[in-house]
Amino acid sequence: MEIEPQKEYTLTECVLVTGVKHQRMRGYLKSGRLPAYKPTEKGHYRILGKDLLEFLNWREKQIQPLVEAAAEVDSWENLEQMVKKETTK
Repeated sequence: MEIEPQKEYTLTECVLVTGVKHQRMRGYLKSGRLPAYKPTEKGHYRILGKDLLEFLNWREKQIQPLVEAAAEVDSWENLEQMVKKETTK
């Protein structure tokens, strides 16, 4: 699914596009990490596509170092050494 910058998306659509669980996505909305507004009488969130794209870019930057670090781990011993190295900085 291609995200259109000017389109409004529901919370469910954002969950489907991003793969982020519903509760976690709601947390991003409540914290302001993902801007949204509630245009419906029932208070349902709407997210602009441009904001969703910015959120995805931010999230990718957060996840990429973890993916790279995980690729370096070839054993539990190696993982323990990496953790000790990071925690003693």
